[in-house]
Amino acid sequence: MKTWEDVKHQVWKKTPNKEKSRSLLKLALLRLEAVEEKDKKRFATLAVKDYYEIIDHILEALMEVDGYKTLSHEAKVVFLREFYSGKFSKAELDFINRLRVMRNRISYEGLFIDYDFLRRNDDRVNAIIQRLVELLKSKV
Repeated sequence: MKTWEDVKHQVWKKTPNKEKSRSLLKLALLRLEAVEEKDKKRFATLAVKDYYEIIDHILEALMEVDGYKTLSHEAKVVFLREFYSGKFSKAELDFINRLRVMRNRISYEGLFIDYDFLRRNDDRVNAIIQRLVELLKSKV
């Protein structure tokens, strides 16, 4: 994964926007509700993509509340590592980055994810999402 020095040119400072952060959180929670209702065996690929999108919404909301903006998914993950390093382990940050790469491969290469990956990692993903939600809620 890249460093903050590698991506900071893709990030700009802006006025913090708590209202937008709350809206992004609401969208993330709605998407989480939808993914939980899916047949994950049949739609494992879409569930993995949705899980990453949920994480992405929350990362964007964290950046908004802290007064940052980027169009780079990778920069959002690096932002989390740079500014919230004590909240998530290196393994968790690497896993979020792995989901980012998987999402890109699903979207741009047509990658399919086997249900076994989702079965093995569903609890891990949900735990990360819940911690991100709690972190964001403490700031908005």
